[in-house]
Parts: sequence; structure tokens; C-alpha cells
Amino acid sequence: MAAGAPILAHKDTPTVQVTSPVSGRIKAINRGARRKLVSVEIEIDQSAAEPVDFSGVGDPHTPDGVVERLCAAGLWTSFRTRPYSKVPDPETRPAAIYVTAMDSEPLSGDAAAIIAEETKAFTHGLQAMTLLTEGHVYLCQDADSDVPGGGMPGVYVAGFSGPHPAGLAGTHMHFLEPPSASKTVWSIGYHDVIAIGKLLDTGTLDMSRTIALSGPLCRKPRLVRTIAGASMADLCHDDLQTKLPVRVISGSILSGRMGDGPTCYLGRYARQITLIKEDREQNTLGWILPMPSKYAYQPVLGSAFSQKLYALTSNLNGGRRAMVPLGTFEELMPQDFLPTQLLRALLVMDTDTAQALGAMELDEEDLALCGFACPAKYEYGLALRDSLTKIEKEG
Repeated sequence: MAAGAPILAHKDTPTVQVTSPVSGRIKAINRGARRKLVSVEIEIDQSAAEPVDFSGVGDPHTPDGVVERLCAAGLWTSFRTRPYSKVPDPETRPAAIYVTAMDSEPLSGDAAAIIAEETKAFTHGLQAMTLLTEGHVYLCQDADSDVPGGGMPGVYVAGFSGPHPAGLAGTHMHFLEPPSASKTVWSIGYHDVIAIGKLLDTGTLDMSRTIALSGPLCRKPRLVRTIAGASMADLCHDDLQTKLPVRVISGSILSGRMGDGPTCYLGRYARQITLIKEDREQNTLGWILPMPSKYAYQPVLGSAFSQKLYALTSNLNGGRRAMVPLGTFEELMPQDFLPTQLLRALLVMDTDTAQALGAMELDEEDLALCGFACPAKYEYGLALRDSLTKIEKEG
């Protein structure tokens, strides 16, 4: 199989396809329940086939030509829509495109430093974004950073600062040009903008990227140069040589996906790998002891009087219970929402109320911080996805 060769295509939109990031030989095709495709393992072998040349596909200076080349190379999946957070139809155009050139996730890398290593490709990719919309291309960056491409026609630079979720596309959309049921916008990460720039410049697919490898169980936190879909077990081999059980997460500790067996590969949109302890221990009378070594968002434990850093694990430290409004979610969500009411509407699948309160602007990652701090241990991201699926089907 050659780098850039198609692996699978969308059933309803065949032009949207996933391509191989490397040249090599297919080692395994892993399926899950009901024959669902889980992963395709490719053993890298540069001599197996020459990378596909896309130089003759589409004119990179026209909107239709850019779309044609991105679809052929498999980079059309770089875009995500709001609402619904899906890969867009190539026949549609957004009201605006958001380029996320910053990262506020816990233990993430410095986006500006990574972009600085690929300035030419990033600016060329950014220029291609301006061809795909008649509206603004919002270049969202850290307020203290200087990301290239800000002076380009059609590009509007927006600076954001503060703690997470300041670096999420949903936060940027809310304050700049929010989507709605009748208005669709797209988002794209800086890694994919760089890949698009290289594709338009060279005609070949380059899925290499620099990601952060970090976490409490990471021996040496660092930036790693790798490719999309790389084996996390190989990337973290030295860090996994420990007697402690380790959970490997593709993405951040808040919104990432656990990798295990056939799914232990770097996700399509992941910008980091996080290593934490796989903790299944139960603490007797844990709800009544002061526990100065345990972290809690609310000042209910002895740790409230300490300023030290905590090595968080996979333990929930509690069970599911009733959702009690304590003002926690209002402190965590920067949007001008009624978060407690919105989250309750999502839990009971009250889609009319959820739409009225702003659910159409959100993706699972926007609610990850609420799930982390929730005393009731609810997964609000899953509830949001169920509600969005129902809204899309029934309106």
C-alpha cells in the first residue's frame, strides 16, 4: 500500500475517504462488535510502494481544485462542522472557518513553537482556507503568541488567554461567530493546516506531526515527531517499563481516548499522548476522611488547604449520584450559557431546551471539564452526543 492510497470511503459520500499515512503492508484489520471496523494496522515499508502523487489532481488556486485534491488525498476529514461535529459534505461551504492555532489542554505542547517549525506550509495551508469560504477565516491563537499568516487577506486574527477551555474551537466560536441550526461553520487544527499546505506545495501526503508526550507516569515529558495513527505502545515503550499499571490516552486526560490493543494508536485529531496510572483501588470511608493527598475541585477535602500538584489517576473516587447545582459549572464554562440547566436538559434528552440553551455550539470536548469536576460523575460529552444525534434525525 502506498502513502495516500485510499483505505476506506464514506458510504453516502464516496469522495470523502481515509487514506494511508505511510507506505507499507497491511498487517491486520481489526473489527469489534457487529463487525464494526476498529483499526487497520499497516507495517511501514517504504520500499513497498511509491507515495501517491497528487500534483495533477485539482488546481490548488481554485476552490473546486482545492476540494478535489483534499478529498483525493484523504485530508478532507481534517475539517469538522459545528453543529454536530462531523466531517462536512464537500459540496457545502461554511459561513466561517476556525483555525485553532493554540492549545490549552492539560500538559499540551506549545502550538506556536510547533507552527514556527513549519511556517511556509502553515501559511500556504491558511491561504487555501480562504478559498473555501466567503466569510472569515479566524486564526485563533494565544494572545501572547505570534502565529504567521495574520496579515493575509480574509484572515482575521483573534487572541485568547486564560486557562482551559480557552484553546477550544467551541470557545472561539461562541465569542466570534457562533453556529446555529441554520448556520454551519468549520474548524480545523494547526497540524492539518500544515499537512494541507504541504500537499498543495509538493503534491504528496505528509501526515507527520509534533505531539506532546506527558503525564504523571511519563519518565521524561517531551515533544515527539511522529505520524498520525502511530502506535502509542511504540512511542511510549520506555515509559511503559514500570511495575505500575499504565493507562495510555490518545489526547488529553480530559477529552482523550484510552488506547488498548487494536485501538492503541494515535487518534486522527490527537495532539498529545497522556500516561496516567490505571487505578481501580477502593478507599474505605473515602467520603468521610479528610484525604489530604486527594484532589477535589470543591473545597471538601484536606487538599483544599494545599497548593501542591497532584498526580491524577483513572479512579473516579466516588460513584454516580444525583446532580446537585453547586455553581461548579458556571465557574468552568466561559460561554454565556446557563450551564447547569443545559447539562440537565442533555441528561434527560430534552432536546428543545438543550437547543435553546446553546447545545448546537458544543462538541464533547467542550464539556470535558464539566465531567471532570462533576460530583455526580456524569459523562456530559456522551449525553451531548446522544442529544445531537436525536436533533439531527428529528429536528
